Amino acid sequence: MAMVFTVRETLEKMQHTDPDLRYMALSDLKNELKNGLKPRKGEKELIQRYLFELLDDPTSDVQGMAIQCLPLFITEAASARLAAEAVSKLCELLGPEARPGTIGRDQIMSDSDIQLSGSRTIQSIAFLLLKSTLDGLPVKGSVTIAVVETLAKYLMSIGLSDSSDSKHHGIRVDSLELLRDMLAKFQSPMAQFYDDIARELLGMIDATQAIRRKAAACIATLSTVCSSELLATILSELIDPLSNQTMSTDKLSNRIQYVGTITKSSAHKMEPEHLSIAMDVIFSSMADLGSDDLDFFEACLLTLESIAAKNPSEFLKKLDPALELLTRCAKYDPNYMDGGDDVEDDDESMFDEDSDNGLLYESDDDDMSWKVRRAALRCVRTIVWSRIMPVDVMYNTLGLLLLSRLREREENVRVDLYATFADVLKEGGYANKKREVPGDRMVEGSDFADQSSEMGEKIDSIVLQIREAAPRLASTVKKDLAGKPGKAALSTVCVLLELASIDPEHMAGVLTPLIPELESCITEQNVQVKSSILVLVSRLHLADVSIVPFLNLPLRAVEDRFYKITAQALQLCAKILSATHTGPPDLKASTKNFTLKVHEISKERVVAAKQDSEVRQAAIEVLGVCVANYAEVLGNQTAGETVGLLCRRLNSDVTVLAALKEVDRIAESPMAGLLLPMVQELETTVTKLLRQKNVDVRRAALQALLDLVPDLPRKADTELLREVSKVMTEDELRSAALAMAVVTELVSTRKISVIHAVADLAWDPFLKLASSSLPQGQILEAMSSLLKALAENEGVDSALPVTRMLSDLSEIGVKQISDDKRLNAQSTATCVSVLVRESRIGLNLLLTEDNLSNLQGLDMEKSSSRRIFLLACIADLGRSAARTSEAFPEPLQEIVLKILLDSNEEGERSMAALALGAICSNDRNKGIKFFIDLIREIPEKRYLLLTSLKETMIVMEREYVVEYGRELLPILLAGDETLSDASDANGASTAKDAGKDSLQTATAECLGQLASADPSVLDKLEQIYLDSSKSAMYRAPLVLALKYAVLADRGVTLDERLSQRVLALENLLPGPETIEAAEAPVVRAAVLALDAVMRTRPAVLIENSSRLFPRVYQLMKRNHRLEREIDRGLFLLQEDDGLDIRKVAFVLMGSVLARAPRLLDVPAYTELLASGLTDDTEVRVLAQLGLIDILRSPCSLGVLPCLGKIVEALTQVLGAKVKENAVVQEIERHEESLRGALRVVYAMEQFPAASSEPSFVGLMNDVVKTPAIEARYEKLLEQANPIESDHT
Repeated sequence: MAMVFTVRETLEKMQHTDPDLRYMALSDLKNELKNGLKPRKGEKELIQRYLFELLDDPTSDVQGMAIQCLPLFITEAASARLAAEAVSKLCELLGPEARPGTIGRDQIMSDSDIQLSGSRTIQSIAFLLLKSTLDGLPVKGSVTIAVVETLAKYLMSIGLSDSSDSKHHGIRVDSLELLRDMLAKFQSPMAQFYDDIARELLGMIDATQAIRRKAAACIATLSTVCSSELLATILSELIDPLSNQTMSTDKLSNRIQYVGTITKSSAHKMEPEHLSIAMDVIFSSMADLGSDDLDFFEACLLTLESIAAKNPSEFLKKLDPALELLTRCAKYDPNYMDGGDDVEDDDESMFDEDSDNGLLYESDDDDMSWKVRRAALRCVRTIVWSRIMPVDVMYNTLGLLLLSRLREREENVRVDLYATFADVLKEGGYANKKREVPGDRMVEGSDFADQSSEMGEKIDSIVLQIREAAPRLASTVKKDLAGKPGKAALSTVCVLLELASIDPEHMAGVLTPLIPELESCITEQNVQVKSSILVLVSRLHLADVSIVPFLNLPLRAVEDRFYKITAQALQLCAKILSATHTGPPDLKASTKNFTLKVHEISKERVVAAKQDSEVRQAAIEVLGVCVANYAEVLGNQTAGETVGLLCRRLNSDVTVLAALKEVDRIAESPMAGLLLPMVQELETTVTKLLRQKNVDVRRAALQALLDLVPDLPRKADTELLREVSKVMTEDELRSAALAMAVVTELVSTRKISVIHAVADLAWDPFLKLASSSLPQGQILEAMSSLLKALAENEGVDSALPVTRMLSDLSEIGVKQISDDKRLNAQSTATCVSVLVRESRIGLNLLLTEDNLSNLQGLDMEKSSSRRIFLLACIADLGRSAARTSEAFPEPLQEIVLKILLDSNEEGERSMAALALGAICSNDRNKGIKFFIDLIREIPEKRYLLLTSLKETMIVMEREYVVEYGRELLPILLAGDETLSDASDANGASTAKDAGKDSLQTATAECLGQLASADPSVLDKLEQIYLDSSKSAMYRAPLVLALKYAVLADRGVTLDERLSQRVLALENLLPGPETIEAAEAPVVRAAVLALDAVMRTRPAVLIENSSRLFPRVYQLMKRNHRLEREIDRGLFLLQEDDGLDIRKVAFVLMGSVLARAPRLLDVPAYTELLASGLTDDTEVRVLAQLGLIDILRSPCSLGVLPCLGKIVEALTQVLGAKVKENAVVQEIERHEESLRGALRVVYAMEQFPAASSEPSFVGLMNDVVKTPAIEARYEKLLEQANPIESDHT
C-alpha cells in the first residue's frame, strides 16, 4: 500500500537521529515540492528552519539533499517574507564573516572559487543555493521581487568594487556571477539598481583578471537591458579617457576589453560617436604590431568584429582603415620571415608553385600569434556576412587577401581561412548563376537580380582570377584533405564546393588530382566531411560536368557504416544514373561497371533483414532507375528479378511509397514491358493502396495507375473506376486531380467502351467537385482534360452526351451565380467553354434558341443568374487562347451590347463587358474600331466599354493593336473633366458604372496594353504625366499605364529606355514636407509602376535605386499632412490620404527584399517595418510579412539596431484589447493582428541573434506567456511544426 505524504511526519523524520530517515524525508519533500506541495503557514517556517539546520548535517548525502530541497522550497512553496528571510540568511553565509564550515565531497555541483580535496566552504554552499534559487524563480511574482531585491541590496552593500581586501576575492567573483544572472533574467525588479550596478562595475575596470572578466560580462548584460541614457553614460566613462595619450597599455587594454564585451551584446544600441572613437582608438593602438601584447590585439579585433556584426552601417564609415588593419593582422606572423609582402612580389602570379622556396620559420611552441590572425579572419567573415561591401570590392579586397594567405601554417587559422573564403564565394551569388533559366525575365530568387551589366563584367573578371588561382588552391589544400580528421578538412571541402558552384567546368579538371585524397576522406573523415564531399559531387553533376572520374566517391560512401551517409550516397547514385543514360553512348558505356556495382549493393540493402528505412528507400530508388534506364546492362533476367522485388516491396508499409514511385518510373520508361507478367497483380495491389490514409501513398498510387492504364486488363476497368472515383473529393484536391487524370486516360485509351461506367461512377463526383470551393490550377486543368476526352469520344448512343454534361454544368454555374459565388462560376464557365470548343456542333451547343432567348427576351429590370452565367461562358470562350475557330454570330454582339447598356444590375453589366470584349476579339478588322466609335457615341458608359476594349486588346495580335492605336490614344487621353470623377451628370454615371474598379484603372490597363504593343506610346504618356499643371486624377492612370505595359508580355522589348523612364518617376515621388493630398493618386501610381519593374526587370532599378529608394522610405512613414477630418454632421470622419501610398510602398520594398536585398538600407527599412506594426490594419499586415521575410533573409543581422522598437511595437499590439461594443469585423481584424504579431515573434525566436536579446526574452516572459496570448502562440507553433503522422 502506497504511503501518504504528510508534512508533520516528514518534519519529524527530518529531526530523526537515523540519517537514512532524514535522507528519505528530504527526498520525499523534494518530490512533493516538484509536484506543487503547498504547506500551511506554520509548516512553512518549520520546513525552512529544518532545511537550514540540515545544511550542517554530518552525513554528506543528507547535506546534498538539503541543498537540493532549499531552493525548491523557496521558489515553489515559500511566502515572499520567508523567501526574503532565507535569502538574507544565505547572503550572511556568503559574506565575509561566514564561518569556515565544509560539506561532503559527494556533491556534484561545482564551486566557482574554492574546491580543495573534495570539500567546499560554507560560502560556496551559499553561492550554490543562491544560484539554484535564481534559476528556479519565475520571471514575475511577489516571491521573485522579494528574493531579487534582497539579494541585489546585499550585493550593492558589500562593496563589489572594493579591492582592498584580497581575502574576499572569491566572494566578489561569486557575487558578480549572481549579479549577471539577475540582470539577464529579472529586468523589472532589477531596474531600480541599474545606476548603482553601473557605478560598481565601472569601479572594477582595473581589478584582477578574474574579477574584471566577470565584471565585463555583467556590464555587457546590463547594456542590453538598461536605458539608452545609462548606456551612453557607461560608454562615456569608458571611451572618453581613451584619447588620453599617457594612459598605460594595461589600462587601455582593460577599457578596450570592457568596450568589446559591450559591443558584442549592444553595438546596435551604441551612439555613433562612441563607436567612432572606439574604432579610432583601436586603429591607433594597433598601428604598430611590434609589441607582444597578443591578448590586447585579439580583444581589439574581436571588438571590431562585434561592431561589424551588430552595427554594420556604422562600421561601414570606417571600412577603409578597418580593412587596412585586418590585412596587416591576417599576415601577422613574427616567426615567419620571407622579407616582403606575401601577396605578389613581381609580375608572376602569387600562385606560382615555387613561391614557397626559401621561406624561413622560427620554431616556437609557445607562439600564440595565430590568435591575432584568426581574430582578423573572423572579423573578415563577419564583414562578408553583413553584406556591407559591393561584390566586386569584396572580391578585390577580401578575396585576394584570403587567397594570399593560403600558406597559413597554423591549422586553427586555416579552418577559419577556408570557411571565410567559402563565405566570400557564396556571397557572390554564383551558386545560382549556372542554373538560371535562359530568357526568364522574372529572375525570381536569383542572387544576380541586384547586379547591373557593369557589375557582371567585374564579376566575370573575378571568376577569371579565381580560375587562375584554383590550381594553386587545390595543391595547397591537399595536405588538409590528406591529414587527420578535423575541422580543416571540412572547411577545405566547403571551399571546393563553392568553387565548383562558380566554375564547375574548370573546377572538375582542378579537382581530378585530388580524387585520391577525397577518397581517403570519404572513408576516414567524419560524417560532415563525407556529406560535404557527396554534395560536391552532386554540384558537379548538376552542372552537366562529366563526373566519371568521381564515381568512385559515392560508390565508396554507399558502404559507409553510418546510415545517413549511405542513404545520401545512394540518392546521389540514383540522380547520376538518371542523367547519364541520356548522354552519349561512350558515357553510358563508361558507367556500366558503376551501374552493376550500385545495383548489386542496392539489392543487398533492400533485402537485408536489419536495415534503416531511409537507406532501404534510397536503395529502392536506385533499383528503379537501373531497371528503367539500364535494363540492357543488367540483363533481362536480372532486370525481371529486380522488378519482382520492387513489386513485393509494395506490401511493406515502410517501403510502399518508394516502391510505388519506382514502379511508376518503370511504367513511364521503354522498359514498361517488364511489368506485363505481373500487371494484374499490380493493379489489385495498387488499387487497394487508394484506400490508405497516407496522402502521399494515395498520390503515388494514382500516378502509378495513370502510367499503367494502357497495359491494364480491360475487364477490371469498372472496379478501377469505382475506386478512383472515391478519391475525387474536395478533401484533397491534388489527389482528386490525379484521380481525374486516371479517368481521362481510361477514356482516351478505352474510347466508347468505358463511357457508360464513367457516367455511372465518375460523373457525380465530378459535378460535386465542380460545385465545391473554387476549382483552380491543377484541379481545373484536370477537369478540363476529362471534359475534353469525354467530348472527343462521344458516341451516337453515348451514356454521357455533351448536351447532358453542358446542362449539368450550367445548372451548377447558375446556382453559383445565385449564391453570389462569382469566382466559382468563372471556373464552371471554363469547363463549359471546353465542352463547346471540343464538341462537334461548336457554338451551337451553347447558343441554343433558349439561351439566346434568355439573353434578349427577359425583362432587363430583373437580374438573371442564367443570363450572367451565359455571359461568363461567352467571355471565357473569347479569352481562351485555344478558342473555337467559329466566329460569334453577329446578333450576339448586339444582344450583349444591349445588356451592357440597359441592364440595371452591376454584376450583369460587368460580365456583359467581358463577354463583349471576347466577341469583338474574334473580329481583327473591326474589334478595336467598334469600341472607338462606341466610346465617342456613349461617353457615359466609358468604364464598361474600356473594360471590354481591354479584353479585346489582350487577345488581339500586336499588329492590329498598333494599327488602331493612333486613333485610340487620343480617346484614352481624354480631357481632365472626363477622367476625373466630376460632379456632372456624365461623371456621376461613370462613377456609378465603375463601381469597385475605377475608371482610372480601366484607362491605365488599356494604355498599358497599347504601350506594350507600341512602346513609343510611353514617350507621349511621360510628357503628360510629368506636367504638374494637369490634375492628379488625370495623370495617375497615365503613370499606372507603365505598370501594365511592363507586366504585359507581347514580345516587344521595353528595356531600351525603361531605365530613363524609371528615373523620371523620381519627379513624382515628393518629400514628406512637400507632398499634397491632391497628388496622392499620382504618387501611388508611380510606386506601383516601380513595383512592377522590380518584379519583372529588377536589374533596371540598380543604377537608380540610390536616388529612388530613399524617397520610397519616406513614403512608408505616416504623414500627418495627408490626414484630415471630414465633418459628417453627427460625427467626424477620419480620412488618411496617405494610407494607399504607404501600402504600395511596403509592397515595393518587399519585392526589393525578395529579389535584390543588397539594394536595401536594412536598418532604415527595419525601423519602418517596426513603425508599420502599429499602423493601420492593412499596413500592419504588410509590415508583419516584411519582418518575417527579413528575419529569414541573409540581411537579418541588420535587424538588430531596431530590435528594441520591434519589441516595443509587438508589446503594444499583443497588449491591445478589443472594444466591448466592437462589431464582428473589428473583432476579426483584432484577431488577425494578434496572429500576425505572433508570427513575427515566432520568426524572431528562430533567429538566434534576436532570440537571445534580453528585450525579446522580456517580451516572451511578460507578454507572450500570459494566459491570454500563450494559447494562441502554442496553436501557432503546432501549425508551424506539425507532427508528422506515423504512416507505418
